[in-house]
This record gives sequence, C-alpha cells and structure tokens, in this order.
Amino acid sequence: MAFDTRNTLKTFTQALAFSPDGKTLVSAGTTLWDRHDYEPGGLVFWDANNWKQRPLRAQTEAGGFLCVALSPDGQLVAAGGIDHGVHLWDTEKLEHHVAYIGHDGHVQAVAFSPNGKTLASGSHDGSVKIWALPSP
Repeated sequence: MAFDTRNTLKTFTQALAFSPDGKTLVSAGTTLWDRHDYEPGGLVFWDANNWKQRPLRAQTEAGGFLCVALSPDGQLVAAGGIDHGVHLWDTEKLEHHVAYIGHDGHVQAVAFSPNGKTLASGSHDGSVKIWALPSP
C-alpha cells in the first residue's frame, strides 16, 4: 500500500477525484461525530507524486462533503454535501466562487459536462439539478 490517510485525516472519506492531468487527488470527507478530536469535513488536495497533503484545503461548517468532481480543464472543483448545497471553488487558491442551493436533501453526486460549462448534481431527495457555470 502506497497511501493510507488513517493517521492523517480525522474525517470520513466519502469521495475521491483525480485532476485531469493526474497530478492531484482530491478527497471529500465528512465529520467523524464519534471522535473527540474530529475535524470539520472538507476537501483535501494530495500531491500524486508523493501522496503528501497540499496546503490547500476547503472546509465547511455544514458537516462536510459527500461527493467531489474536477472540471475537465482542472480549473474548478465542485463538491456537494450535507448542507444540501453544491459548492464551487477555483483549484489554484480555493477561492469560493458560488454555492448552488436548490436540493432538499444531501447532495450525493456532482459531475461536470465535457465542455466544463455545466454542472450536474444529484441529491438524496431524488432530484437532479443542472447548473450553468459562471463565465470566467
């Protein structure tokens, strides 16, 4: 085994996504509620060359993320989670671009269209939403 996060992360890992160039792995996680030393759930970026955490990290007060996807050009990362929202950041500085609100349940799935202009999300409430992404 080349990579084990059990001693590094204090969250449940819910989803993983590689960047299009294969240089980064993003993990999405939720809070470990039964532990006293838990961390808020969030996104962690890993360097695929050495499997070390990159300094970039996105967290939320809403309990964490259940799914993650990277845009085809690798410039955006989307995550959905327990707060019923879909969150979008740039991958360079992790500046939060937008939160799409519209689901009535946890967001279980996110996917970018092949041209990177549209984002789809699926929720525990049974809905699928299609979101037009902001122009750069």
